[in-house]
Amino acid sequence: RVSLSEFYCADEVFTTGTMGELTPVTKIDGRVIGRENARGAVTELLQRTYKEAVATRDDWSTEIPPFA
Repeated sequence: RVSLSEFYCADEVFTTGTMGELTPVTKIDGRVIGRENARGAVTELLQRTYKEAVATRDDWSTEIPPFA
């Protein structure tokens, strides 16, 4: 559990999920997190690393057949 005050004081925040992958959070309750409308360096590194891993690892994803 993370309190709102911890979020408000954070240098950067991101969420993860199957569709959103790794998404930066730039505002919470109208308060800017980190720099205005900018993802943080850690978030950027994690996004880049994840995309590279998915692109180069055949065992990390399954291609979905076309819908007929």
